[in-house]
Amino acid sequence: MTRRQTILVLAGLALLTFLPGLGAHDLWNPDEPRYAEVAREMTETGEYMVPHLSGLVYAEKPPMFFWLIALSGKLLGGLDEFAVRLPSALAAMGATVLVYLLAALYFESRAALLSAVIYLTCAKVLLQGRTGQIDMTLGFWVILAMYLWARHRRHRLALGKGAFPWGFWIVAGLATVTKGPVGLLPPLLTLLAFLVWERDRYELSRLRVGRGLLLWLGVVLLWLVPAILVGGQSYFDVIVLKQNVTRYANPWGHLKPWYYYLTVLPGDFFPWLFLLPGALLAGRRTFSGAERRGLRLCLTWVIVTLIFFSLSSGKRTVYILQMYPALAILLGAGLDAWERDRRVSNAWFSWPLGVLGVLFAVAAGLLPSRIGEIEEAALLPDLAAILPWIVATLAALLLVSAVLYARRRCSAATWFLGTGMAALFAFGSLWVMPRLDPLKSGRLLGETAAEVAGEDGVIAIFPKVEAGMLFYAERNFQVLCSEVELRDFMTADADHWLLAEIKMLERVQPPLLLEEIVRDVDPKDALGLFRRGTRPWRNPGSSPKASRKPVDYGYPCGS
Repeated sequence: MTRRQTILVLAGLALLTFLPGLGAHDLWNPDEPRYAEVAREMTETGEYMVPHLSGLVYAEKPPMFFWLIALSGKLLGGLDEFAVRLPSALAAMGATVLVYLLAALYFESRAALLSAVIYLTCAKVLLQGRTGQIDMTLGFWVILAMYLWARHRRHRLALGKGAFPWGFWIVAGLATVTKGPVGLLPPLLTLLAFLVWERDRYELSRLRVGRGLLLWLGVVLLWLVPAILVGGQSYFDVIVLKQNVTRYANPWGHLKPWYYYLTVLPGDFFPWLFLLPGALLAGRRTFSGAERRGLRLCLTWVIVTLIFFSLSSGKRTVYILQMYPALAILLGAGLDAWERDRRVSNAWFSWPLGVLGVLFAVAAGLLPSRIGEIEEAALLPDLAAILPWIVATLAALLLVSAVLYARRRCSAATWFLGTGMAALFAFGSLWVMPRLDPLKSGRLLGETAAEVAGEDGVIAIFPKVEAGMLFYAERNFQVLCSEVELRDFMTADADHWLLAEIKMLERVQPPLLLEEIVRDVDPKDALGLFRRGTRPWRNPGSSPKASRKPVDYGYPCGS
């Protein structure tokens, strides 16, 4: 196939992977419905510079992803689950193509194709490409910036000249408007460290960091200046200082140990990460020239990204998604090198998958007797019944792939394993995920609240109710930020309705006069809909607490 045909095939495979079932289940708390609601309010109010949530300024994230969701809704005639997730699916498709193009700058075409297949079918990309979160879009901008820079450098090495790599800096600016400086710093630090490793002083000077930062800043200021003019000093303090400087240096949530990413990588880059040692060994023995430069670039990319995000105590698995193209290229190029050079034993690739397959087969056998110990299993009996079969299918997939790698049928094994992973996730989107809606969605409470309150009723939230209720109610809620406001609201008018966290209402003493209308089924963090009642409300099965910890009211009360 020509390069253009390969790109078209990869784009088609990516769409076939992500589009089926993209809107089959509800938007899941907390991020998906929050971002969808912000986009909905953007569309309704026409205020695109400063995002809002329930009528209040939402300063936690820049607006790029919200713009994309709003555009998707306009093009598709409405803001539903499919429209909210479509930007992520398209970003995953674009990133897959860019992995191929970036790898092709350094390695043979087959290695580039294997890299794209590995990236497309690793567990985290399969999940994020179907999720209405920011990080897949951020990952697309980062790999686009890296590809533009790498193409620029190759042009300079081939022709003996090269211009200022303006494309890298502009795209880094777009990444920053998507999720802040993390769209610039890890890739920029990667390039600086790589060029130092390469001892390429000329390219370091051609990067023109000072001029580049001005260009990057110019792109960011195209949004930030109008946003500050609208949102004022308080918006600047939150979006620039609190959400970036403070969140990195002194985070207040998602606190994890320094080694956290090393523990989640095997699952997030499953199953391919287990082949990485063999791929690196094959590449070290085989690569030369441009291939060795590609190896160094990808290694630097992975190491710098891991160090950058590990230095902050606030960690989430999606933060390191932007380095997965580098991991995929390391694996794809290494597998191709192993297939060409037989000095590396087949066992480096067959044994890891074989052992994993056996472990999953054992787990599939034990699950039927253990499934009753899972608290949520009673709420989702049909899902609990099929879970052992899903695990058994994955075990078979790993074992067959191990046999293919043992026979050194590298391309066949990679395509087989990748296709199986994509098929499992497609089944998950079409059948498994819709059955998790009772635990993950705010549709029940949101739609019920809008129905019972009618047009004249006033709905309030206390103190922080997931945005799924906002989105599915299709209306703004009043926000109650203290127990005083809560009592005043519930005694002021009979046509007042309350959406509240059960655990927060348990702390309110003396209890309010409330009637519970409905609650969701999540046994760990239940939310409920209430109206004014005639007797003190008690949570069934729990006793009043003699002493109470201070209530953390959270966003938006604390902002």
